[in-house]
Parts: sequence; structure tokens; C-alpha cells
Amino acid sequence: MAIKKAKELHAEKPFLNFGGGRKSKMIGHGVGLEVNEPPTLSNYYDSQISDGFVFALDMKIWAIF
Repeated sequence: MAIKKAKELHAEKPFLNFGGGRKSKMIGHGVGLEVNEPPTLSNYYDSQISDGFVFALDMKIWAIF
């Protein structure tokens, strides 16, 4: 859904971009005892999400305008 929205906004190229042609495979992750921890929010991982989980949306948008 996020990739589709980026296409609609003509932001597909910078969306999830680390620069140098590298793309992130996630749009967020869990937060708990550590700042970055499972579950990973991504089409590439089969994470289980339950009530009470805390997430950080961590979508990379990198571009030079």
C-alpha cells in the first residue's frame, strides 16, 4: 500500500531509497527494550502483529532536489 501511494505521489524513486541504488525492504519495525527490534514491517517478512505492539514507521526517503 505504501509503495502504491508513493507511485501516486510521483515519489517512487526516492521512497525507501538509501542512495547509490540501494533500497530498503522495510517500512517500519517494533520498539521495545531496544530502539530497533522485531517485528519488521515489510512485504518480505512474515511477522505476527498483536494488540499492544509499538511500532516506529521508518520509511527511508532520500533524494537530492
